[in-house]
Amino acid sequence: MAAEPIPSLNQTRGIDLSTADSGWSLRIRPDGSAHLQFGSLMEDGARCPAGTFAFSDIYAFIVPKIKENNSAGDVAVAIKREGVFSTTCQYIDEFEAKPFFLKAQQTCTPIWDKVRFNEMVNKHPIESEFSLSKPAEPGALQPKALSQETPAPKSQPEVQPTKSTKATVSSVTTTMAKDTATEAPTAITPWNIIIVLFLASLGLLWWILKRRR
Repeated sequence: MAAEPIPSLNQTRGIDLSTADSGWSLRIRPDGSAHLQFGSLMEDGARCPAGTFAFSDIYAFIVPKIKENNSAGDVAVAIKREGVFSTTCQYIDEFEAKPFFLKAQQTCTPIWDKVRFNEMVNKHPIESEFSLSKPAEPGALQPKALSQETPAPKSQPEVQPTKSTKATVSSVTTTMAKDTATEAPTAITPWNIIIVLFLASLGLLWWILKRRR
């Protein structure tokens, strides 16, 4: 059976989200309040105050993602029309609904039995009740109604060498140039000595031969 048309925002009196596997359900009202419930017992319910959710943003986020066919892990959605008390459920991906359940858990107050409700939260934690078998779509975990802008990291200023550093580099360069100039003649000194000794040997040999004549 095809689902009835989705009511407009002004005709919507609430949005219900229900997880098929974990047993958690969440009803969000136009004033931003919500009711978080585990199972069907009244003792396992909690209330979020008005202004907890931005209802119009949630409506704008959920409606384009609704699909009629159910698949593993999907969350049932019922957008309730004013004056109508039964609505055909449709579905959205669990990763798209998970942030709303987590926010409700963080801000809600148990209505009847606080100890019992906390036991349900510990026994069936929302964080782990959602399947992790599928990757989240880009941006799916941060709908506008829940997201907070994260400031971009400031770029580090470029480090410029100080005058003292420049002076040190210049001094080292000058010293290296002087050392190179000093080492250059030293490298050819042994050849000068060899040439002188060779010439002296030739002179001595010539003198000895001359005296024998």
